[in-house]
Amino acid sequence: EKMMLRMVHRLGIATLLALHLVSIPGLAFLGTSQRRRSFTSRLLPPCRLFSNDNCDDRVPEDDSSRRNLLARPLVSLLVGFTSSTLMLPTRTAMAWSKSRTDGYEVQMTDREWRSVLSQTQYEILRQGGTERPGFSILETEKRKGIFKCAGCGEPLFDSADKFNSGTGWPSFARSVSGGVEIEPINPMLAGISGAELRCKTCGGHLGDVFQDGFLFVGTEAAKTGQRFCIDGAALVFYPESGGGDQDFLRGDIPKKKEAPSWLEPPTITPQ
Repeated sequence: EKMMLRMVHRLGIATLLALHLVSIPGLAFLGTSQRRRSFTSRLLPPCRLFSNDNCDDRVPEDDSSRRNLLARPLVSLLVGFTSSTLMLPTRTAMAWSKSRTDGYEVQMTDREWRSVLSQTQYEILRQGGTERPGFSILETEKRKGIFKCAGCGEPLFDSADKFNSGTGWPSFARSVSGGVEIEPINPMLAGISGAELRCKTCGGHLGDVFQDGFLFVGTEAAKTGQRFCIDGAALVFYPESGGGDQDFLRGDIPKKKEAPSWLEPPTITPQ
């Protein structure tokens, strides 16, 4: 019996090491566009983002809504098994239950938040929703400047740390010092499923941080080892060469859709 327990214990350790060394880069390539999708029933209804038409009134309830759908079954099975052996807390046991209101400097009632935020901003910042990939105009923003919280105006990210991750969401290598709050989670699990990000001033949901920055060679993320995957609608961009606080670009503006080159009419040269 003791030999069997030792074998189970060693198997648990080996499994955790394998998750840490293998699954992180492996999962990064399993459908990049799905890295931040959740179960279908918890996705933000697309019509909420592009029109005012009547649609499903469900609101996303899970702050981990942008984490890899494909990773969930594998992580639940392996982490559940190993945690029972090594007495490690599971992702479910460590779910962030902290209120998005209590303990933050900026306080507003739900009605007040609804009055100062757009529908999309409210769904993301106050309800923890997730915008569709490629939705925000800030995803392709390349000017120098500062990205601030759309809820309270707190500086969160610098344009110098922004890079193209190919996920469809604005991505940064680091945050402005003291600007964001990271969900307290076991480092091993954070490397697999990511951790939620909130504005440290108002508690607004921003996105998630992943420990796969090393995959983006040639960017600042390769140096920090982190990828801050942010919902563009949670941000407002203030360009460095603009006209002060009056010149800004809201991230809840949909990015203009461009037709693929093969749909463009052929060029006709007159004879």
